[in-house]
Amino acid sequence: MTDNLRLNHYQVLGIPTQAEPAEIEAAYQKWVQRFHPDHLPADTSPSLRERAQAEFARIEMAYQTLSHHLRRKAYDISLSLESSESSEIPPPALPPLRDVPPLSIPEAPPKQDWLFAVVVILAALMGLGLLLAVVPSLLRATPTPALMEDPAPPITWDPPEPAISQVSPPEIPPPPPDPLSSTVVSREQVQKWVETVAELRPIYSRIAAQLDQTTDPDQRQRLQAEFEAAASAVISQKGLTPEQYRLISQLARENPQVQATIRSLTP
Repeated sequence: MTDNLRLNHYQVLGIPTQAEPAEIEAAYQKWVQRFHPDHLPADTSPSLRERAQAEFARIEMAYQTLSHHLRRKAYDISLSLESSESSEIPPPALPPLRDVPPLSIPEAPPKQDWLFAVVVILAALMGLGLLLAVVPSLLRATPTPALMEDPAPPITWDPPEPAISQVSPPEIPPPPPDPLSSTVVSREQVQKWVETVAELRPIYSRIAAQLDQTTDPDQRQRLQAEFEAAASAVISQKGLTPEQYRLISQLARENPQVQATIRSLTP
């Protein structure tokens, strides 16, 4: 074990983040045998006993959090927020949300302007076709000067042939494919996840700062419970379940489609 207070609960117990409850219990019992005050030799010096008590307090805090499924879910959420907030070691293939540059996407012309432009072009082409059909007929109908001895020729006029426009309307390109079509989450759920992360960041920063300033187990447990309640309230308010939030958090590190969607939704 180490005195580094920045270790998370999984690192304190020496277990992976996917550990089963039995693994958590076994790791806890192993450290109890080593650091519990009742198991220390009688001749342990006061300084070593004090260090062992501080170490056991951290072990107890980690066990109390990870052995309770609701506390563990809230703690996993806090780890995901801390991971996305850190700029020293960014998540694989996905930088922190605050460092994601906005995509340079040209704005499409308003739909009404586009329709107006198409109507104007079609009207101009039809008018040109009608003019080309009428002019030859008018030229043929213009009388020529007659000789004095010739009777005036009859004036004939052929009605113009109706112009048939051969211009086909421009093809409307198909909409771009949904980048999330191959994933188990929708764009709406990812949008809710982005909003949830943005709202939880200031809460997490405040509580994390308070956790860094105290080593009292009761105080740390109270702060952890406070964050758990706040996180659950925000996630529920955004219309997500804790399971959906954790799934999207995992996909944000592994799935390129979800990563691209997060970048496009991040202001």
